[in-house]
Amino acid sequence: MATTASLRHHRHDQNRKQNQDGQPHASSVPIHATSVRIASITVLPRIRTLGDVSSLAESIRQLGLLQPISITHTHRLIAGLHRLEACKLLGWKTIPVQVLRVSDTEAQLLECDENLIRNDLTVMEKADHYLRRKTLYEELHPETRNGGWRGNGHTGGLRTRTTYLSFCLDAGNKTHCSIRTVQRLVQIAKLLCPEAKRLLLNTEWATNQMKLTKLAKLPHDLQISVAQKVANGEAQLLNDAVAKVHQERFRAKACRLPVEGADYKLLCGDFRRVGHEVPSD
Repeated sequence: MATTASLRHHRHDQNRKQNQDGQPHASSVPIHATSVRIASITVLPRIRTLGDVSSLAESIRQLGLLQPISITHTHRLIAGLHRLEACKLLGWKTIPVQVLRVSDTEAQLLECDENLIRNDLTVMEKADHYLRRKTLYEELHPETRNGGWRGNGHTGGLRTRTTYLSFCLDAGNKTHCSIRTVQRLVQIAKLLCPEAKRLLLNTEWATNQMKLTKLAKLPHDLQISVAQKVANGEAQLLNDAVAKVHQERFRAKACRLPVEGADYKLLCGDFRRVGHEVPSD
Protein backbone atom coordinates (compact mmCIF):
# COMPACT_ATOMS: atom_id res chain seq x y z
CA MET A 1 0.00 0.00 0.00
CA ALA A 2 1.39 3.39 -0.96
CA THR A 3 2.29 5.61 2.01
CA THR A 4 1.47 9.29 2.42
CA ALA A 5 5.16 10.13 1.93
CA SER A 6 5.27 8.27 -1.36
CA LEU A 7 2.38 10.32 -2.71
CA ARG A 8 4.12 13.70 -2.31
CA HIS A 9 4.73 13.88 -6.07
CA HIS A 10 0.98 14.43 -6.51
CA ARG A 11 0.79 17.38 -4.13
CA HIS A 12 3.94 19.44 -4.23
CA ASP A 13 3.32 20.87 -7.71
CA GLN A 14 -0.05 22.28 -6.62
CA ASN A 15 1.71 25.24 -4.99
CA ARG A 16 3.16 26.29 -8.36
CA LYS A 17 4.55 29.75 -8.92
CA GLN A 18 2.00 32.39 -7.96
CA ASN A 19 2.59 36.09 -7.81
CA GLN A 20 1.48 38.36 -5.00
CA ASP A 21 -2.09 38.40 -6.36
CA GLY A 22 -2.24 34.59 -6.34
CA GLN A 23 -2.23 34.32 -10.14
CA PRO A 24 0.15 32.10 -12.13
CA HIS A 25 2.98 33.80 -13.99
CA ALA A 26 2.06 34.23 -17.64
CA SER A 27 5.45 32.88 -18.74
CA SER A 28 4.89 29.56 -16.93
CA VAL A 29 1.45 28.79 -18.36
CA PRO A 30 1.66 25.40 -20.12
CA ILE A 31 1.70 25.52 -23.91
CA HIS A 32 0.12 22.08 -23.85
CA ALA A 33 0.03 18.79 -21.99
CA THR A 34 1.20 15.75 -23.88
CA SER A 35 3.43 12.68 -23.66
CA VAL A 36 7.00 12.52 -24.94
CA ARG A 37 9.68 9.87 -25.22
CA ILE A 38 11.74 9.70 -22.04
CA ALA A 39 14.90 9.35 -24.13
CA SER A 40 14.25 12.79 -25.68
CA ILE A 41 14.31 14.64 -22.32
CA THR A 42 17.53 16.47 -21.44
CA VAL A 43 18.49 16.62 -17.76
CA LEU A 44 21.07 19.29 -16.97
CA PRO A 45 23.04 19.35 -13.67
CA ARG A 46 20.52 19.82 -10.88
CA ILE A 47 20.66 21.93 -7.71
CA ARG A 48 19.27 19.06 -5.66
CA THR A 49 20.86 15.62 -5.65
CA LEU A 50 18.79 12.60 -6.65
CA GLY A 51 17.58 10.44 -3.79
CA ASP A 52 16.07 6.97 -3.64
CA VAL A 53 13.08 6.65 -5.99
CA SER A 54 12.07 3.04 -5.30
CA SER A 55 9.09 3.93 -3.06
CA LEU A 56 7.95 6.57 -5.54
CA ALA A 57 8.24 4.06 -8.38
CA GLU A 58 6.03 1.62 -6.45
CA SER A 59 3.46 4.37 -5.87
CA ILE A 60 3.43 5.25 -9.58
CA ARG A 61 3.16 1.56 -10.49
CA GLN A 62 0.03 1.24 -8.34
CA LEU A 63 -1.65 4.60 -8.94
CA GLY A 64 -0.11 5.95 -12.12
CA LEU A 65 1.69 9.29 -12.52
CA LEU A 66 -0.72 11.71 -10.85
CA GLN A 67 1.28 14.86 -11.68
CA PRO A 68 3.05 15.24 -15.06
CA ILE A 69 6.65 16.44 -15.09
CA SER A 70 7.45 19.87 -16.56
CA ILE A 71 9.75 20.50 -19.52
CA THR A 72 10.60 23.34 -21.89
CA HIS A 73 9.69 23.30 -25.58
CA THR A 74 13.23 22.00 -26.23
CA HIS A 75 12.54 19.05 -23.89
CA ARG A 76 14.80 20.28 -21.11
CA LEU A 77 13.58 19.07 -17.72
CA ILE A 78 12.27 21.81 -15.42
CA ALA A 79 10.63 19.90 -12.58
CA GLY A 80 10.10 16.25 -11.76
CA LEU A 81 13.50 14.51 -11.79
CA HIS A 82 12.45 11.97 -9.15
CA ARG A 83 9.24 11.19 -11.05
CA LEU A 84 11.23 10.87 -14.30
CA GLU A 85 13.76 8.47 -12.75
CA ALA A 86 10.97 6.46 -11.10
CA CYS A 87 9.28 6.02 -14.47
CA LYS A 88 12.61 4.95 -15.99
CA LEU A 89 12.91 2.38 -13.20
CA LEU A 90 9.49 1.04 -14.16
CA GLY A 91 10.63 0.67 -17.77
CA TRP A 92 8.37 3.38 -19.22
CA LYS A 93 9.29 4.61 -22.69
CA THR A 94 7.06 7.71 -22.67
CA ILE A 95 5.92 10.02 -19.89
CA PRO A 96 3.15 12.66 -19.48
CA VAL A 97 4.55 16.20 -19.51
CA GLN A 98 3.55 19.83 -19.29
CA VAL A 99 5.44 21.98 -21.78
CA LEU A 100 6.13 25.46 -20.37
CA ARG A 101 6.97 28.65 -22.24
CA VAL A 102 10.03 29.75 -20.22
CA SER A 103 13.62 30.88 -20.73
CA ASP A 104 16.58 28.91 -19.36
CA THR A 105 16.84 31.27 -16.37
CA GLU A 106 13.12 30.99 -15.66
CA ALA A 107 13.39 27.19 -15.91
CA GLN A 108 16.10 27.16 -13.23
CA LEU A 109 13.98 29.48 -11.08
CA LEU A 110 11.05 27.09 -11.35
CA GLU A 111 13.33 24.22 -10.38
CA CYS A 112 14.36 26.10 -7.23
CA ASP A 113 10.74 26.76 -6.28
CA GLU A 114 9.81 23.14 -7.00
CA ASN A 115 12.42 21.95 -4.53
CA LEU A 116 11.80 24.64 -1.90
CA ILE A 117 8.13 23.79 -1.44
CA ARG A 118 9.08 20.21 -0.60
CA ASN A 119 9.46 19.18 3.04
CA ASP A 120 12.50 16.91 2.73
CA LEU A 121 15.26 19.48 2.23
CA THR A 122 17.71 20.13 5.06
CA VAL A 123 18.25 23.67 6.29
CA MET A 124 21.62 23.75 4.54
CA GLU A 125 20.07 22.59 1.25
CA LYS A 126 17.30 25.20 1.56
CA ALA A 127 19.91 27.89 2.17
CA ASP A 128 21.79 26.95 -1.01
CA HIS A 129 18.54 26.90 -2.98
CA TYR A 130 17.51 30.36 -1.77
CA LEU A 131 20.93 31.78 -2.64
CA ARG A 132 20.71 30.25 -6.12
CA ARG A 133 17.16 31.57 -6.48
CA LYS A 134 18.30 35.05 -5.47
CA THR A 135 20.96 35.04 -8.20
CA LEU A 136 18.47 33.89 -10.84
CA TYR A 137 15.69 36.27 -9.75
CA GLU A 138 17.97 39.30 -9.79
CA GLU A 139 19.29 38.24 -13.18
CA LEU A 140 15.72 38.36 -14.47
CA HIS A 141 14.82 41.53 -12.55
CA PRO A 142 18.01 43.52 -11.86
CA GLU A 143 15.96 46.50 -10.71
CA THR A 144 14.99 44.55 -7.56
CA ARG A 145 18.55 44.30 -6.23
CA ASN A 146 19.03 45.77 -2.74
CA GLY A 147 15.29 45.88 -2.19
CA GLY A 148 14.46 47.69 -5.43
CA TRP A 149 14.53 51.35 -6.44
CA ARG A 150 12.70 53.23 -3.67
CA GLY A 151 11.97 56.50 -5.44
CA ASN A 152 12.15 60.01 -3.95
CA GLY A 153 9.91 62.93 -3.08
CA HIS A 154 9.21 63.65 -6.76
CA THR A 155 8.31 60.07 -7.63
CA GLY A 156 6.12 59.17 -4.70
CA GLY A 157 8.56 58.68 -1.86
CA LEU A 158 8.66 55.03 -0.85
CA ARG A 159 6.60 53.98 -3.83
CA THR A 160 8.75 51.75 -5.98
CA ARG A 161 8.99 52.25 -9.74
CA THR A 162 9.17 48.54 -10.54
CA THR A 163 6.16 46.21 -10.62
CA TYR A 164 8.30 43.30 -9.40
CA LEU A 165 8.71 42.41 -5.75
CA SER A 166 12.06 42.28 -3.97
CA PHE A 167 13.64 38.85 -3.97
CA CYS A 168 12.90 38.06 -0.31
CA LEU A 169 9.23 39.04 -0.60
CA ASP A 170 8.78 37.16 -3.87
CA ALA A 171 10.57 34.05 -2.54
CA GLY A 172 8.56 34.17 0.67
CA ASN A 173 5.28 34.32 -1.26
CA LYS A 174 6.23 31.50 -3.62
CA THR A 175 7.63 29.12 -0.99
CA HIS A 176 5.36 30.02 1.96
CA CYS A 177 8.24 31.20 4.10
CA SER A 178 8.74 34.40 6.12
CA ILE A 179 10.94 37.15 4.69
CA ARG A 180 13.22 37.04 7.73
CA THR A 181 13.77 33.30 7.35
CA VAL A 182 14.65 33.74 3.67
CA GLN A 183 17.17 36.45 4.59
CA ARG A 184 18.79 34.30 7.27
CA LEU A 185 19.07 31.27 5.00
CA VAL A 186 20.65 33.32 2.22
CA GLN A 187 23.24 34.59 4.71
CA ILE A 188 24.03 31.04 5.81
CA ALA A 189 24.59 29.95 2.21
CA LYS A 190 26.74 33.01 1.47
CA LEU A 191 28.99 32.80 4.54
CA LEU A 192 29.49 29.06 4.97
CA CYS A 193 32.51 27.85 2.99
CA PRO A 194 32.04 24.88 0.60
CA GLU A 195 34.32 22.55 2.59
CA ALA A 196 32.41 23.14 5.82
CA LYS A 197 29.15 22.42 3.97
CA ARG A 198 30.58 19.18 2.60
CA LEU A 199 31.70 18.00 6.03
CA LEU A 200 28.34 18.80 7.65
CA LEU A 201 26.20 17.36 4.85
CA ASN A 202 25.17 14.16 6.67
CA THR A 203 25.24 15.50 10.22
CA GLU A 204 22.54 16.83 12.55
CA TRP A 205 23.96 20.31 12.02
CA ALA A 206 22.68 20.32 8.43
CA THR A 207 19.14 20.55 9.84
CA ASN A 208 19.85 23.05 12.63
CA GLN A 209 19.47 26.67 11.50
CA MET A 210 20.73 28.15 14.80
CA LYS A 211 23.98 26.18 14.74
CA LEU A 212 24.59 26.96 11.07
CA THR A 213 23.95 30.67 11.67
CA LYS A 214 26.54 30.78 14.45
CA LEU A 215 29.06 28.74 12.47
CA ALA A 216 28.68 31.00 9.41
CA LYS A 217 29.96 33.96 11.46
CA LEU A 218 33.34 32.31 12.05
CA PRO A 219 36.41 32.64 9.75
CA HIS A 220 36.55 29.98 7.04
CA ASP A 221 39.53 28.12 8.50
CA LEU A 222 37.76 27.83 11.86
CA GLN A 223 34.52 26.78 10.13
CA ILE A 224 36.35 23.85 8.54
CA SER A 225 38.06 22.79 11.78
CA VAL A 226 34.78 22.93 13.71
CA ALA A 227 32.96 21.02 10.94
CA GLN A 228 35.62 18.31 11.11
CA LYS A 229 35.08 17.96 14.88
CA VAL A 230 31.33 17.67 14.34
CA ALA A 231 31.64 15.20 11.44
CA ASN A 232 34.01 13.01 13.49
CA GLY A 233 31.66 13.00 16.47
CA GLU A 234 34.13 14.85 18.71
CA ALA A 235 31.71 17.68 19.51
CA GLN A 236 28.06 18.57 19.07
CA LEU A 237 27.99 22.08 20.52
CA LEU A 238 29.67 24.99 18.76
CA ASN A 239 31.47 26.28 21.87
CA ASP A 240 32.86 22.82 22.65
CA ALA A 241 34.13 22.37 19.11
CA VAL A 242 35.73 25.83 19.03
CA ALA A 243 37.40 25.22 22.42
CA LYS A 244 38.88 21.93 21.21
CA VAL A 245 40.19 23.52 18.02
CA HIS A 246 41.84 26.38 19.93
CA GLN A 247 43.30 23.96 22.46
CA GLU A 248 44.82 21.78 19.72
CA ARG A 249 46.24 24.80 17.93
CA PHE A 250 47.79 26.07 21.16
CA ARG A 251 49.39 22.74 21.92
CA ALA A 252 50.73 22.43 18.38
CA LYS A 253 52.79 25.62 18.75
CA ALA A 254 56.54 25.03 18.91
CA CYS A 255 58.29 25.76 22.23
CA ARG A 256 60.36 28.93 22.06
CA LEU A 257 62.21 28.35 25.36
CA PRO A 258 65.68 26.77 25.46
CA VAL A 259 65.22 23.21 26.71
CA GLU A 260 68.37 21.51 27.96
CA GLY A 261 69.14 18.52 30.13
CA ALA A 262 68.01 14.93 29.90
CA ASP A 263 65.86 15.20 33.01
CA TYR A 264 64.24 18.54 32.15
CA LYS A 265 60.51 18.48 31.43
CA LEU A 266 58.50 21.35 30.00
CA LEU A 267 54.97 21.85 31.19
CA CYS A 268 52.77 23.02 28.34
CA GLY A 269 49.12 23.50 27.62
CA ASP A 270 46.34 25.64 29.01
CA PHE A 271 46.81 25.24 32.76
CA ARG A 272 43.42 26.75 33.46
CA ARG A 273 41.92 23.63 31.89
CA VAL A 274 44.46 20.86 31.45
CA GLY A 275 48.23 20.52 31.13
CA HIS A 276 50.56 17.73 30.20
CA GLU A 277 54.31 17.11 30.36
CA VAL A 278 56.51 16.87 27.31
CA PRO A 279 59.96 15.36 27.93
CA SER A 280 62.82 17.38 26.49
CA ASP A 281 65.06 15.94 23.80
